[in-house]
Amino acid sequence: MNSYILINITLTATALSINHYMKIPHRCRFYILMVAVLAWLTPFGLMTIELSQQTLQMLSLITPAATESVTNGTSTRALAVNWVIVFSALITIGWLRFCIDVAALHTRIKQLSIQSTPYKGVENIRLVDGIHGAFITGYLKPVIWIDKALVHAETLPTVITHEQQHIQSHDQIWLLIITLTQRLMWFNPLTNWACLKARQSIELSCDEACKNQLGQQVYQTALAKLALLQHPNQSTPLINHINHNGHFNIHRIKQLEQDNTMNKQQRLKLTSVIALSAIMGLYSLLTFAKQEPMPRLEAGQVFIELKVNIGDAASKNMSLIINHGETAEVQHDSYYFTLKPNVLQLPENSTKAQQILIKMSLAAINDKDSRTTLSNPSMLVLNNSWAGFKMDESTDNDVIHLEIRTTVKQ
Repeated sequence: MNSYILINITLTATALSINHYMKIPHRCRFYILMVAVLAWLTPFGLMTIELSQQTLQMLSLITPAATESVTNGTSTRALAVNWVIVFSALITIGWLRFCIDVAALHTRIKQLSIQSTPYKGVENIRLVDGIHGAFITGYLKPVIWIDKALVHAETLPTVITHEQQHIQSHDQIWLLIITLTQRLMWFNPLTNWACLKARQSIELSCDEACKNQLGQQVYQTALAKLALLQHPNQSTPLINHINHNGHFNIHRIKQLEQDNTMNKQQRLKLTSVIALSAIMGLYSLLTFAKQEPMPRLEAGQVFIELKVNIGDAASKNMSLIINHGETAEVQHDSYYFTLKPNVLQLPENSTKAQQILIKMSLAAINDKDSRTTLSNPSMLVLNNSWAGFKMDESTDNDVIHLEIRTTVKQ
């Protein structure tokens, strides 16, 4: 989860900074923003979740002597599951809202189809009353919807060119993806901000393309006239009207005066920023992937991590939660390791690290399924620090190498 949050914050901050500060083509800004938007749907934390499940499964190895510890460990697991339930509930709410958006768009298209007429016999250009501008719908067979009030206006060719550019860029599909992400992550302000900027970049990139086709003066004049129309009440975020709110329309008109063509220096700067962001994200992913998850501990609980190596066999990692002063055991091959942690009291206001005394017992399983105690070592370890020792009392004369790290709630 830490890698997921850090990587996405890095990508979103980079994309928003590029969008705001760098003068590059708006379509390029849009694609960069979409990388940041889609990253929020990428489960960077799956590796950490798998490690967490492995850790929690080890709780089942604790013997009845540590019954209370098992109960506390289960409550820790339940707490983690509750967070998953909360997150799933938030996602479900977002999915339901997205379904409502799709249903609202479908209903509106049906209503418009009944009221509309084709423009000059062209079926994919429909005229309808009351939409105060134009927009497109449809994914396989896009349809351009235009207000009948624009039929005899000199801005009509500009409107059609604008909407055809949206179809050529597949913007209706991009809006579907943006809306899905925005709805699923409705509780995340960074995602909503990135989605808003991506929506605006769709319109700004379309304006930029139309300016190149029709000329700046022609398109800028037509856009200014369209801005004077009544602004539509957009019923669903799955469509973009050519005529937006007044503040954004003014911004669009001003953007047409800028030349966003990149030179070599700007390309180098953009490449450097993207490469640095990618390196930071990859470093975060690798760093957090190596870290084992730490369960939430209650007062009096000790989280013990074990690395056991017997002879030439590969090392095995195990972990368990035990209450202070209680006993639990784990098994590896034909050996049982019994552990009893005791958290030593520190003087008040002490700045020293917490110390834990661990009393252990190593037992081997005989042919008759009975146990033979081989050793009863004890060791003093510092909180959240590794300590280890070797034992050669194994039944097969193999050296047992044991490493232990203990963690207690401060």
